[in-house]
Amino acid sequence: MSFEGLPTRKAENEELHERAYESIELLKDALEDEGGALLGGGFPVEKATCRLNEEAFGKSIDASEIKRDQAYVARREEGFEHGNIGEVYGELLEQVKTVALNQIWFQGRFVSMRTTKFDDYHNGVDELIIDRETFEPMAAIDTTTNPLGTKDKKDQILSKVQQGVAVKYGVALENNGIILTSHSKLPLFVVNIEPEKLVTFAEHLATDNLTEEDRTIEKETLESLLQQSELFQKMTERELRASYERIRKVLLELKEKR
Repeated sequence: MSFEGLPTRKAENEELHERAYESIELLKDALEDEGGALLGGGFPVEKATCRLNEEAFGKSIDASEIKRDQAYVARREEGFEHGNIGEVYGELLEQVKTVALNQIWFQGRFVSMRTTKFDDYHNGVDELIIDRETFEPMAAIDTTTNPLGTKDKKDQILSKVQQGVAVKYGVALENNGIILTSHSKLPLFVVNIEPEKLVTFAEHLATDNLTEEDRTIEKETLESLLQQSELFQKMTERELRASYERIRKVLLELKEKR
């Protein structure tokens, strides 16, 4: 076994980790601006985080139930090792995706909100995304590594794809505006950006200085979502299959417009 180059790689990783921490801070203003825009559009999110705010659902969900869900989140977070690098990359990817989908990707076709922590932890959904024109909803999970890299991870994702996913604290678009509602059996997509690309993109996004290389991430993401829509609809029952097919047609339309 050769250990040549290991110190250099370790130093490079530490530098990338530090840049990831810094990028979260750099994106705070952009994320808060987007939160303000979502709020102004009638979406019940927390301004600083763009997360859907469970407190806004008091008319449709009993206050005691909301408190139970908040207690569930608190219990889950008690055992977390906050600040670990996996958590940092996950947080950064959610921030990047939320800002990019709402502001610069796909000609503004989608509106994207981070889910409540309850839906994140309990239902395993990071993002609720809605087509502004067709009102089609979809869900997303994020990863900065190979999403099918381990058998357990693959089985978890395939199960969610086959069954669809739920969002308890969700919204929907209708001709009359925005309604607060839960979702079940949503089509699921995986957004995957490698750590190095993610950090560089975040740095440039925060300073409004995107390069041509940064813009290839939009193309890669579109291609990935299109491939998933084609693959996943073959694995699901009729209702979900129809959802994936409708989304596939939208993605094809966006690809043709590029």
